[in-house]
Amino acid sequence: MDEYLEALKKYAAFDGRASRREYWMFTGVNLLIVFILGIIGAMIHIRILALLYTLTVLVPLFAISIRRLHDTNRSGWWLLLGLVPVIGNLVLLMFTLQGSQNEGNRYGDVSERTRITEQTLSDFIAQSRAAGQTDGQIKIALLEKGWSYKDIESILRGDKE
Repeated sequence: MDEYLEALKKYAAFDGRASRREYWMFTGVNLLIVFILGIIGAMIHIRILALLYTLTVLVPLFAISIRRLHDTNRSGWWLLLGLVPVIGNLVLLMFTLQGSQNEGNRYGDVSERTRITEQTLSDFIAQSRAAGQTDGQIKIALLEKGWSYKDIESILRGDKE
């Protein structure tokens, strides 16, 4: 919920970066709210509730989407790809699912939360290896916790240490 409120505070901030977590938490909460408002609107015969909410969060949704593209070192203009039916939206989905660039880019530095998360992952792997776990066991444990395979592989190889 913190990410949702943080994104609303940055209502029209189109500069900077947004982590995967920040973007998807904001998007997920919005989808849930629209779904609930759609049900409530259907029950009380005021179907415009979900639409009004969507219009209210449209600017922050564009802003966080552009910041998410910045986090992958892409221009916000890539958001226009969403105007291309199906293929454009699939490509944008792939972009938003990609991990953050682990170093500063032309849009700003890596967020402190991303840096701490990567350090936590590195520490967990180091402790697991010290406890005698194989890389295969470590991968399974981290995949079950929702870490991306790419991030796990990268740290196991030592790319992000």
